[in-house]
Amino acid sequence: RSSDLLELRKPGAFRQQFNEAVKILIATIAASIVLLVISKVLESRKKALDQYQASQTVAPESSDVTLVNKAVPEHKLQFLESLRQQFSSQLSIQWRLQIIGLLRWVVFWGIVFIWVAGIAATLYQFPQTRPFAPGVVSTPILILVAWFITDLVNRLVGLAIDQLFKNWERNTLTIENFQRRPQRLTTTVSALKG
Repeated sequence: RSSDLLELRKPGAFRQQFNEAVKILIATIAASIVLLVISKVLESRKKALDQYQASQTVAPESSDVTLVNKAVPEHKLQFLESLRQQFSSQLSIQWRLQIIGLLRWVVFWGIVFIWVAGIAATLYQFPQTRPFAPGVVSTPILILVAWFITDLVNRLVGLAIDQLFKNWERNTLTIENFQRRPQRLTTTVSALKG
């Protein structure tokens, strides 16, 4: 074992260790660049969906949705169906925006984990820093993993709540509760998300 340590301390071994550390650094930077490009693509997709959502937003006039009697004219039913489809489309856009947000979040965490792993691998290359590598890296990794899992659960629950909201809205949208239901659902979703 001590002969192995002596071999690792020779000038030729140090050069090899240094070359390995440079390879690890290059791989870390390359992986980070790939993930940053993916993040930029997701960001541009998010901007396109935001613009589309803004262009699709239509504020209904209150006179069009207020019904005086139970006999509903055909044009009012068509209007209500049009609003239902538009609302469903908006939820679909919201769902896609949330998925893009989740993917961007995963890409961010990928970059963080790549750099932590790169630092650990680099520290492990040199005999002088090898004993410190587990201690320097293990605590941040534990903190990052706990943070990652907590945030992942939070985001997945948020997506599930929004999907539940979408299904609830689709199944309960009627003429009688058209004006009240969106406020109730928005309040319920906000309360569930905390």
